[in-house]
Order: sequence, then C-alpha cells, then structure tokens
Amino acid sequence: MGTRGILLGCITVALFLQLSTAGLVKKVIRHRRETLMPKKSQENLTLPHPDQPVVFNHIYNINVPSTSLCSVDLDSPGGTELKRKNAQSDLQNTEQMEHTVDGDNQIVFTHRINIPKQACGCDNQLPDIKDILNRLEMLEAEVSSLREQCSSGAGCCGGGAGFIGEDCSQTSCLNNCLGRGRCVEDECICDPGFEGEDCFILSCPDNCSNKGQCINGECVCDIGYQGEDCSELSCLNNCLNYGRCVNGQCVCDKGYAGEDCSIKTCPKDCMGRGECVDGKCICFVGFTGKDCGELTYCSEGKICPVSSPGKIGLVLSNVPLNPSPKTGPCLCILLHAGSSLDAPKDLTVAEVTETTMMLEWRRPLAKLDSYKLVYVSADGHKAEAMLPSSSESHTLRNLTPGMLYTIIHLKGSAHAKHSLLLLTCSMTDLGSPKGVRFSDVTDTSATVHWVVPRARVDSYQVTYVPAHGVDGAESQTVLPNLTPGVTYQVSVIATKGQRESEPGSDSVTTDVDAPQDLAASNIQTESAQLTWKPPRADITGYILSFESADGTVPTAVSYNMAQLSASTEYSVKLQAIAGPKRSRVITTIFTTTGVLYRHPRDCSQALLNGDTSSGLYTVYLGGDESQPVQVYCDMTTDGGGWIVFLRRQSGKLEFFRNWKNYTAGFGDMNDEFWLGLSNLHKITAGGQYELRVDLRDKGETAYAQYDKFSVSEPRTRYKVHVGGYSGTAGDSMTYHHGRPFSTYDHDNDIAVTNCALSYKGAFWYKNCHRVNLMGRYGDNSHSKGVNWFHWKGHEHSIEFAEMKIRPSNFRNLEGRRKRS
Repeated sequence: MGTRGILLGCITVALFLQLSTAGLVKKVIRHRRETLMPKKSQENLTLPHPDQPVVFNHIYNINVPSTSLCSVDLDSPGGTELKRKNAQSDLQNTEQMEHTVDGDNQIVFTHRINIPKQACGCDNQLPDIKDILNRLEMLEAEVSSLREQCSSGAGCCGGGAGFIGEDCSQTSCLNNCLGRGRCVEDECICDPGFEGEDCFILSCPDNCSNKGQCINGECVCDIGYQGEDCSELSCLNNCLNYGRCVNGQCVCDKGYAGEDCSIKTCPKDCMGRGECVDGKCICFVGFTGKDCGELTYCSEGKICPVSSPGKIGLVLSNVPLNPSPKTGPCLCILLHAGSSLDAPKDLTVAEVTETTMMLEWRRPLAKLDSYKLVYVSADGHKAEAMLPSSSESHTLRNLTPGMLYTIIHLKGSAHAKHSLLLLTCSMTDLGSPKGVRFSDVTDTSATVHWVVPRARVDSYQVTYVPAHGVDGAESQTVLPNLTPGVTYQVSVIATKGQRESEPGSDSVTTDVDAPQDLAASNIQTESAQLTWKPPRADITGYILSFESADGTVPTAVSYNMAQLSASTEYSVKLQAIAGPKRSRVITTIFTTTGVLYRHPRDCSQALLNGDTSSGLYTVYLGGDESQPVQVYCDMTTDGGGWIVFLRRQSGKLEFFRNWKNYTAGFGDMNDEFWLGLSNLHKITAGGQYELRVDLRDKGETAYAQYDKFSVSEPRTRYKVHVGGYSGTAGDSMTYHHGRPFSTYDHDNDIAVTNCALSYKGAFWYKNCHRVNLMGRYGDNSHSKGVNWFHWKGHEHSIEFAEMKIRPSNFRNLEGRRKRS
C-alpha cells in the first residue's frame, strides 16, 4: 500500500510538470524607465527634464508547447521560464545600443517578447498570440494619442517662453510678476493697469497726465484738474452746481456770477443805484424798485423813471461805501443838477500822495465852457475850483496827510446849462516819519529817533528782526537783543488802522562785543598761559597788552604765537604804550609752513592734511580757490576721507522735492541733507571716486561699496555710473547703473508710471527701483520708504542711510603720507 501511494504521488507530480511545460504566456514583466540615460536612483515619478524622453518597457516571457510543429530541432529548455534578472540586464544593454537621447522623441514604448529557441515555429492559430497582437495595437493607439497632446515638443507640454521649474510655474523675474505680466529678459512687462518691478502697483490711465497722483490705480487729480486721467480742467467748487464747467471756467446759470457761481446777481446789477446783497438790490437813498430803476424823490414831489432824460434832479445822501486800505470809509453826496448835457465820464483817483491827489475823467460829447469841481475834507474844510473845458485831469494840492476827501461834484456847464454830476471820494496817504537817526548804540541795543509826521497815526511799526510796534505818541524806541558787530537796516512805518505810510529807513552797526573770561593758567616763574572766550561778533584779530602792577617796564622782546593755521599768511603789528600815548605801529608779515593740499578738493585731501575729526569742511572744486563748497566729511569709517552726499536719520526733512532742489542741494549737513547733483558732477568729474553706502536699522548694520562712482553732466540728466560691488548689504545699486536722475517734475525713468511721484522720492530710477534712499522716512508700504532691496526688501523703511564718496586711489595716497 505504501509503495502504491509513493508511485501515485510521482505520477501526479510528473503530470503537473507536463502541464506547466505546455503553457503559453508564463509571465509578463512591465516596467517604466525615466530616460535612456544611465539609470539613477529616484524617489518619485514626476516628469523628467524636457530634453530627456520617457521610456515604457514591456517584457513578455513566452513558453511554447513542446508539441508545436517546428521546422528545426528544439533545444533543451534550461528551465520552465526565463529569469527576470537576465531579461532586465539584456534589455538595458540592448536599449542602450539601439536608442539615443532625442528631444523630439519624448515618450518611447519598448516591447520585448522572449520566446525560447525551442519554439522556432508556432501555430498561427494559437489564440494567445492573437491576444498579444491586439494589445500591441492598443499600445500604438495610446502612443498616437500622446503625440497629439504633446505636439508642441516642449518638455512642459506647451509651457510658454520665460517659464522654468518642474511644472513650468516659475519665472526668473521678481515674484513671477505676480501673474500680472510677462517675464522678458529677467524684467517684468506688466499687463495694462499694472506697473512696478514685479507688477505690484496698480497704474493709472496715461499716468494721470502728470497732473495728479496715482493711488491704488485711481488718479487723485491736482487742484484745477479732473477726469479719469486728470486731463480735464476743473472749475472751482464744481461751480456749486449753479453753472457748467467749460475749459476750467464756470459758465454760470442766470442769477449767479463769480468764479464758482457763488454770488447771486441782481437785475441789471441794480443799475449802479444800489448794492446787490444775496441777489436783491438794496437801493441807495432816492431810488427804489427791483433794479433800483425808480426814483423816490423828484423836485416836483413825484416818482419818475430814471430814463427820463434831463428833466428832473435827485438827491442822494448818506451812501456808505466799503472801506479799503486806500479810500477808507466815506460819505459821498450827489447834488441836484438839472441838465440836458451829458456828464463827464469815469471820474477816478489816479495817484495819491501825502499832500496831493490826482483826478482823471473822460470828457463828455457835449461842448462845454468849463468844469466846476467841489471837494470837502472829513474835518469840514470845503474848496472848489473852476477848470477849463479841455481838462481831463486835475491835481488837488496842499492836502492834509491821512485825511479823507470827498469830491462833492464835478460838472460841466455850457450856456447856463449843467451836466449830470460825477462824484468820488479818496484819502491822502499817511505822512512818513522823517529824520530817522540812532543814539546810545551798544553791542546789544540802539535807540532810534524820528520826526513825527503831520497826520495823526495810531502807532508806528519799527521793522527789524524781530519786528515790533511802537506807540503812536512816541518818537523813539530801543531795539534790544541785537547781535554784536552786525549792520541792521531799520525802517519806521506809520500805521493807522489797516493803512500804512511809506517807510523811513536808515542803517546802524552795533559795536563789537569784548572777549570774555580772560584768565591766566599754567603760571611759571617766567611765563603764563592766557585763555579767553571769543566775542560773538565776527572779528579780524586781537590786541594784547600787558604791564606789571608796579609799573615796571616789560623787558620782553619776543612772543610765542600758537594755534595758527597751516599755509596761512599773518600780519603782526607792534606798538609801544606809555600811559595815554602810543607809538607808531610797526608791521611784519609771515606765512606758516605749508600742508600737502592748500586747497583740498575733497575730504581725503583734508584728511591727509591732518584733519581727523568728522564734521563740516570747505573743499575746492578741482582745487580751485575760487570754487569753495562746504561738505560733511566722514573721517572715521573705513579709514575716513569720505564726502557724505546723502544722509537719512530722523525724518525731519522732506525729500519729496522738485528738480531744482535736487540739482542745488538742500538740508542741514549736521542732520539730514542732500549735497546736490551739480556738486556731485563737479566733484566726480575731477577724478575717479568710489561709493560707499552705510545702513543701520534696529541695531543691525550693513554696507555696500562700489569701486567706481560718477555722475555725468547736466545734459545727460546727471546719469549715474557705478562699478564692482563688495559688502554685506547686497548689490542693489547696479540695477540703477547708467540711469538718469528723476524727480516728480522730471520723469526720466523707463517705467509706465512716474516713479518719483509714485514712490514719493527721487533717485536714478529705472523700472522703478531697488534703491530708494530718498523715499518717505518711516513709510513701510511697498516701495515708498527708505529702501535697499537686497537688505530689507521693499516693505521696510531703513532708519539710517548714508551715501559717501572718496577717491578710488585713497589707499595709495594714505600709504604715501605714512611713508613720508
């Protein structure tokens, strides 16, 4: 029984082995390769580089039944199936020989069918072979579909030019232009409506026509302009909706007038017989009606229209006129004169002085025999004059200064007939104080005197610095707190109400104040050192006298002068004193020994002369004595010798200025300032200079240094040129190399917008900036503050910034000085 069981098991095993050998497809091995290049380790299945193809390998291991008819002898199979390891190795070797990297063949499908040598002939009717052919046709269809999708041949399947990255989502421009533009040669070409280095800023139509500011994409127009792009002239207060705005001027509706249509008009402008108040006529005495066109009193006691020619008279009294600095308040009287003659026209006061008044008028059409002029002063003195008919002007003389005069009437007469009357009123000028003189002049005060004018005045205004008033009854005042040794121009003006006289003027020079705190120190047996505080006045020298208490004649025949300036010429005077008498003066002249540079052209030469303290110095453009310029010298940073031409540290100074300011320079050199484009050009034109930028913020420091720096002539709009960079702040200045300077009123950048106007500063802008050291201090909004992009970016305003220059060969000059 055991023998039978063993035999049955052997038969069963042999049967299974035979069935296995008779099978067709034993195993299908499929695997994907990234490239045709030598295989590297990989951890994901993302797309490879665009220039490398993707290869799909399909390996089929097939065992054909040994019973199949073949025309050749079958070799003994080495096993029941092919080994995967050998297949893989053979595949790689074969593929590396048959394929090369081709950018046009991005996806390759490789099919390898391994059939043992013993299966040299196969039955065409085998269903498994047909199934393989069907699968091959499906794979070919997939390849055709992929070719259509990737017909562009680009590695990113249609990715646009200028994009990089595995998924073509990145560009070489700042912030990928924020998706608001195209990246061309590392610069953003912004879409319409956007601007800035990374297209961050909303732009405005036509840059607001340079007549407004662009804020968040909308124009805030300057006063006088309106519209979406500020191209239209606006009207004051929009004409208050009482008119139409035409080319910047209000065309007012009926019943309104004025620059902004704010004044209500009256019918016929009250015909000159009254005042228009809030659109209604307030008629003068003697007139009535909506337009003051009717009379309230006639010689016959009836009301009649004004248009009745030459048959009635009228009385007008107590007519208040608006006071002015020239005429003052007055009461004018128009007297009756019946007439059929036309009146003289346009009576005016042409010229007024303290004692005269010139009247002018136009002659009437009627032929006259003469004019009668009647006038009266405010104190009741009446006068009249008869004038020839040819007169068109007359001067009233010997008038009282500051007095109001009323021209009662000017009328013409001919053959016992009289014309209508003209009237006016005016006031003579105040008399000027005369004979201004000074007395009791000291180093800090002076007494000024003058002659009181004829006109009564309220007060006197004594003008100097500071100005203050003097009571009208006074004829002198003391001017305190003056500066010693200074010449003052003093004017005295008489005032009454709002009226002023012509000034009376003179000049006075205060005395020189004395030196103070004279003291002796370091007293020895035969010498002593004298010290004192200098006077406040500008002086040219000192006279030092000394004598012994017992009257002993000084035996000194020499004196040691110290603390003199180098390369300076001095004149020394010597005089002997005997009580109140003095000898004649003898003089000698000497010049102190020279320095390396008598007229230093920059701070480095001042440093080489021995001046080692940072502060204000005078340098001479090109070493020319006739072209001095005051500059601030940094004598400590990196060996010193720097001319500081920009400093930001407090925010006290406004840097949003025009072209004229930036050309000339502005500010306080001990605080915030800008040296000026003109000076920068003249200094850098005299040699080769290097640039250093020092930055500080919340305890951090950084610097940027460029081995070349120059500013071109004005016709280039002061283009800047910088050289190679070194330092710790990052190279932000090279971006601005070769750019002209821009201010809000001189837009020289290449951006669509006005960079200076948008970023509230001025600089050598491009499109727009990576440096904005003249931006708004403390403003952390994007690109508007004091920016150095590669250190703190565009959204942080730096607390301290200095730009400074010195000669590029300064190190050589310094070494030469040390050797000497």
